[in-house]
Amino acid sequence: MDKLLLRAEEVADLLSVGRAKVYLMISRRELPTVRIGRVLRVPSHQLREWIEQRAQLPDTHGATEPAGLNRVPDNSTACISDSEGR
Repeated sequence: MDKLLLRAEEVADLLSVGRAKVYLMISRRELPTVRIGRVLRVPSHQLREWIEQRAQLPDTHGATEPAGLNRVPDNSTACISDSEGR
């Protein structure tokens, strides 16, 4: 029988991230959790669903550039000058 609830260390191994990253994701409520007393666990079936939701390819119709990506048009030229205006 598969485990129903996973510890942070197990989630970290499955996602190939560090344990601290998993705790950060839990604190940001990015991962589904179940509390049993003072202990937090991640339900394995919800983790699978969480991964599947993020693994879907984005819709390319009308898609925009991801935030933080600034493209320079191919026909433009960039001018870089130092503080002395050379």
